[in-house]
Amino acid sequence: MVLPIKPTGRRIYEEVWSIAHKILRKDSKYLKKSNLWWNQKNWRELMMSEKGKQGNLKPFVLKTVDRQGFSCSQCNWVQKCSGCVIEPNEGLQIKDFLKKCHLAIEWQSQMIEEEYNPTSNEIMRHPTIFSFEDDPDEQIISLENCLKKYHEVEKLSDEIYCNKCQKHRDHSKSFETFRPPPILTIQ
Repeated sequence: MVLPIKPTGRRIYEEVWSIAHKILRKDSKYLKKSNLWWNQKNWRELMMSEKGKQGNLKPFVLKTVDRQGFSCSQCNWVQKCSGCVIEPNEGLQIKDFLKKCHLAIEWQSQMIEEEYNPTSNEIMRHPTIFSFEDDPDEQIISLENCLKKYHEVEKLSDEIYCNKCQKHRDHSKSFETFRPPPILTIQ
């Protein structure tokens, strides 16, 4: 999901919805944009209603949370806030939103029971995988095996001169990963 530096509340809802709608059944009433609460003319009234105050708006509400996702990134911890609901307006009142906030998508549980499409989470095989299955010489390498291979100790082919002992010696090299990178690119 890509957001501008200063996103509006409405833009955040639309971007999340562009991805999240895929888990709903094809006949779900929420696939019509007019049925989404943030597209209603009276969305402020809906938020102020008892349902809205409890975060029971369908299909979901977006909340600002800290990095762990357990508490609000806007409120003091003593308030025990689990996340403030982001208003779907054309302005956003959170300073440095992209730096400070993480989003929690709080789905309405009854809505998930009624509208969820169980086939949306099936594992799909990319078409390129079939070309590997046809050729037995080509090996499919899992990400786990790839990372194990990355950490293996590699013996260098040539003897390398050692300044300490002043002789040519066998050497090896290895790579270590101390923490995962923020973005992992796999080719």
